Amino acid sequence: MKAYFSKRQADALWNKKLPVTFPKPLRVSIARILKQFSDWGGWNDNENFTFDSATTALLTFYGKEQLEAFDQADNRVSTDFEGFVKG
Repeated sequence: MKAYFSKRQADALWNKKLPVTFPKPLRVSIARILKQFSDWGGWNDNENFTFDSATTALLTFYGKEQLEAFDQADNRVSTDFEGFVKG
């Protein structure tokens, strides 16, 4: 198996010392692809990680009632899954 990160990089990612960001065009593409294939049978026809299940998983993970994202003025606002991914 090919390693893409060194141990030092992996440790920095795990300990949140290395910030990871995705450019806006990539986030928009990810949201569109997820939306397009959300109602399909999943990548292997055994699981279907839809927008709804992704939202539920994120709300559970963060312990929140609603998803939040930052608006143009860097204020936190309630949003749906697509808005959360796009930022």
